[in-house]
Amino acid sequence: MKPGKYLGNWHWEHHNQDGTKTYYGVDSIVSKDYDGVLILTLVHAAWATRFTALAFAYRMSGNSLYLKRAVQILEAYAKVYTRIPFHNKAGGNDFMYETGVGRVSSQALDESVWLIKILQGASLIWNDLSAAQHANIENNFLFPAVDMIQHCFNLGIHNISNWYNAAVGMTGYLTSNPALVDWALHEKNRGLQYQLQKGFTADGHWYENAPAYHFYALKPMILLAESAKNNGDTSFLAGLKKALDAPLQLMMPDMNLPRINDSREVYLPAFKGYYEYGYSRFKNQDYLPVLINGRNFKGGLETVKKIGNDFDVFDFSLLYREPLPEKAPPFSFGSRHLDHTGLDILYQGEGKNAVWLLTKYDINHPSKGWHTHPDALNFVLYGSGTQISIDPGTAEYGAASHVGWDKTTVAHNSMVINQQNQAFKSSKSLSFGKTKGVSFSFAKTDSAYMGVSQTRCYILADSTTVLIADWITAPVSDTIDIAYHQRGNWKTKESSQPWQIPDIKGYQFLKEASITISDTSHLFTTSIAQKEIVTGINASQPVQLIEGMGIGPDFELVPCVITRCRGGKLFVLWSIRLDGSSVPIRFEILDQNSKPKIKVYCHGKVFLLDPAGKCVIE
Repeated sequence: MKPGKYLGNWHWEHHNQDGTKTYYGVDSIVSKDYDGVLILTLVHAAWATRFTALAFAYRMSGNSLYLKRAVQILEAYAKVYTRIPFHNKAGGNDFMYETGVGRVSSQALDESVWLIKILQGASLIWNDLSAAQHANIENNFLFPAVDMIQHCFNLGIHNISNWYNAAVGMTGYLTSNPALVDWALHEKNRGLQYQLQKGFTADGHWYENAPAYHFYALKPMILLAESAKNNGDTSFLAGLKKALDAPLQLMMPDMNLPRINDSREVYLPAFKGYYEYGYSRFKNQDYLPVLINGRNFKGGLETVKKIGNDFDVFDFSLLYREPLPEKAPPFSFGSRHLDHTGLDILYQGEGKNAVWLLTKYDINHPSKGWHTHPDALNFVLYGSGTQISIDPGTAEYGAASHVGWDKTTVAHNSMVINQQNQAFKSSKSLSFGKTKGVSFSFAKTDSAYMGVSQTRCYILADSTTVLIADWITAPVSDTIDIAYHQRGNWKTKESSQPWQIPDIKGYQFLKEASITISDTSHLFTTSIAQKEIVTGINASQPVQLIEGMGIGPDFELVPCVITRCRGGKLFVLWSIRLDGSSVPIRFEILDQNSKPKIKVYCHGKVFLLDPAGKCVIE
């Protein structure tokens, strides 16, 4: 919703996005306390931003009027802060509620983010305040705030924990309180040291495998680690460098990151502030393409809102900006095996027209499930200058489609059994390599569904053709679906009849669905950016296609195709042709094993595929 007319006494009208409905907040019902949300976002957040701006203006100009007004804001909060009751998102005051409590907000996360803004401004004027002013602000505002945060539910390894740590630790550094600093840096199972050691994979990625959350977790880490550095402790910087290097491993040729798991759009140059900081500290030349493109980034306010970046007066770009060369050195794209993170990237070609394929095979982490999706062996494909095979990521948490679609297996390019979500279990890489110029990856899961095994092979056959091979064994009573989402507009579809969309999580969000007759061979085409993408499906037994429209990034409608058959032994070969070619691609089954070796004939090449993880070009 968006705010409407102010009605007085801290009440507003609230409108839905298209302005067709008006709502009014109910203070006593937490789920309808719309006015409380605006009080935080329009009042308290605004005061924090104004306070920080005033403190910055004073430090830059020396004008005591700015200092006077900034101090008034701090002292006003010292007067009222502890009179605001604790409350949580459930409407109670239980500190052990999973997102804790707040005073100006209804959760400790928002309280921490807000307090950090206050602390940044306070650090600029603290030495200009008297001992009596220090005592008043500390005892009636800052210390009660961080004491509340410290006693909220311990989330352990979590992006939210990093905001708690930063709020507590920065308060400790500002007020010369070593106990608060030690808690923020070293508290068992939650401090900054623990987050850096346990929250990132050995490849440097935040464990949730959601690029937007990687940066959301990283920002408070940088703030706290820089506070430590400014006080003589540089021990946390090495971990920050690895975390800044990691997103570059996932960068598509257009400098976007894939929207996997609960991630929204991440266009790396729009996140240039992180790399302004990183370049000033670590001088990594790989940051230069992001920085140079970022300084030319002209995204407007709506783009900034969509990507979730915060261009406030304390954006890292302001604090750490350094002179850069006019041109960036070429970035080293290439195929990458990130086995510690559970991602492989296959890459072929040059520039924005290169082919880039991300494969996702491992979601096994002690905290899995919070921001991860049940989509083992999912993949994302970029080619012909745009994303083609997509992951919806996450658009809005408040939308029904977040849980009903985004966090379901059928919303991804994955296997679905009996129209139910996969279990959050581990899958694994079998092999990754390159042979005769062809990049490939094999992965397997035996635990997504009980009694079901899937092996998937991904191949960049040439500059225009991607092959996906699936070996699946399942009980004969099971329904096997393989979902696939290909951006663009339908160009050609097979003849079909209307399909009754079931009222099942995920599936109920499909639109315009129809179903074909059973066959071992199918072909369909979508058109995107005036280019045709032709996808062929060849199977070892007859399969039907359910053709319809699903939900893509930011609620974009995306063509969806689901292959369907009964269980048993199944092999399916997908061929995605970026040049619009419909030249037949076929396969031979070479043995009678439950997962047989396969010979694939593709554009003059012959691939021998062994599901144990071998790809040979004959």
